[in-house]
Amino acid sequence: MKPTFLPIVAICGSALGQGSLTPPASPAPVMKTLQEIWDKAALLESQNESQQQQIRILQQTNSEQSSLLGVLLDQTGVSLPWRITVVDSTGVVGSRSSLAHTPGGLPAISYYDASNADLKIAEFDGANWQTTTVDAAGTVGWTSSLAFSPGGRPAISYVSYSQVMGVKYAVFNGSTWDITTVTTGTPLEYDVGGKTSLAFSPSGQATICYESYDFSGTGGAINLAKLSGTTWVHEKVFPNLPGHVQSDWGFGPSPAFSPTGTLSISYTEYPDVPFISTLGYTTFNGSTWQEVTVDPAPGGVGIDSSLAFTPAGQPVISYYDAVNTALKCAVFNGVAWQLTTVDNAASVGQQSSLAFSPAGQPAISYLDATNGDLKYAAFDGSTWQTGTVDSAGSVGQSTSLDFTPGGQPGISYFDATRGDLKFAVRAPFTSP
Repeated sequence: MKPTFLPIVAICGSALGQGSLTPPASPAPVMKTLQEIWDKAALLESQNESQQQQIRILQQTNSEQSSLLGVLLDQTGVSLPWRITVVDSTGVVGSRSSLAHTPGGLPAISYYDASNADLKIAEFDGANWQTTTVDAAGTVGWTSSLAFSPGGRPAISYVSYSQVMGVKYAVFNGSTWDITTVTTGTPLEYDVGGKTSLAFSPSGQATICYESYDFSGTGGAINLAKLSGTTWVHEKVFPNLPGHVQSDWGFGPSPAFSPTGTLSISYTEYPDVPFISTLGYTTFNGSTWQEVTVDPAPGGVGIDSSLAFTPAGQPVISYYDAVNTALKCAVFNGVAWQLTTVDNAASVGQQSSLAFSPAGQPAISYLDATNGDLKYAAFDGSTWQTGTVDSAGSVGQSTSLDFTPGGQPGISYFDATRGDLKFAVRAPFTSP
């Protein structure tokens, strides 16, 4: 009997005949105009910027809350650890650093890039350190000084080396750095701008204090440059003071404005005898400069001075006593200067940096030259409490101390062993 294939074929044919084997056509593509694409991209960019802004706000809020928590823990007697971060390790970087905090409380550091002879700045964005080259024109950036204007813009004074030394000024305009030359030396001048210090008056005027030495006969001088509009107005503080003769004096100036806006300067004074220094202080009374010798101890005091004012307007100066190899502090009580030895354990006190906490208590960062350590001293209302911040290698050079608005101390400094820029903050958490 033959097999019956026809019914199966018929069934298959019937099933296949129920529809077309050709799939339905794909929908025609919808073409977007260039304007629609552009609008979509702009919307996404706006959304991304909004999200980034929210992240920055959250990071800043976290930083502020961390600072406040640190202050509360400090007040309850909890000993907070120092959190240490390597900010920049590309080449040999970080010497002559200067630390300041943004109005929002985030740290920023200007410093010298010795490998490339450039001026750089590192800014903490709430999560990471962002480094930028500010000036790379020649050899620039030695002894930089960073400050924020009353409007919140970072500005830096610094030394420029070419055929003669000079002083430059960089200010961030919101998108780029505007750089101007403040002054250049003459062939008879040496060390023009050897140390620069930038401060803003309460009215917002940028004021740069720098040193120079003139071989033509006037000796060492402290100079001021004040920005008036777009013009720098210059003034020699020394040797114009009464009674001064040609001598090597007026070096290492540290300027500061009192709460009432009075400009004062501390400095190393060499009164007619080479290498025998004293600590000097001068203040502008509205018409003339009034100068006093704060610490006249012979042999070598007043080195690496740092000046700041108490909230009540009293000047305070930290400095190195080379005779006793000690860190000292001078406080004016309204009548006389009170001198105190803060630390004399080994050779300590060089490259000091003085700052006041928001609560009004002074603190000092400084170098322990004997051990190559970074140290910190804080006044608790009755005595100075000292301690070591970092002892990993030869560290603690070029110290710069500043407090967050929440009251946490931060220190920028140079790690000479590794050639790195470092930052230490006493806080409960690791960031920054």
